[in-house]
Amino acid sequence: MIWDEEEQNLELFHTVQKLILLRKEHTAFGNEGKFMVLETNNSTNHIIYSKQSGDETIIITINNSTDKLDVTIPYDFTGKSPIDLWNNKPLRETSKVELSPYGFAIIQVKN
Repeated sequence: MIWDEEEQNLELFHTVQKLILLRKEHTAFGNEGKFMVLETNNSTNHIIYSKQSGDETIIITINNSTDKLDVTIPYDFTGKSPIDLWNNKPLRETSKVELSPYGFAIIQVKN
């Protein structure tokens, strides 16, 4: 273990802390949720899946490429107000997400 804070990967530490907090706050994020793959694409190297528990659905999009990617989420957002949980902001265009290289989005939809 590296004890010198200047040599530690604090960005990774804070990312893991935030993921743990999200899992504690949202049951769909953990083992309780029903898992469903919504889309995979080998040519753009991305995956979109959802986890649902009770009145909440969490949609996770992952870009596993070196290129920026605009993804249309195959989900019916009619009458819903999806929120990007990572940034704690509502989605501007409900069916599209811009993913940075090796980026991700975690979207909450109340059912």
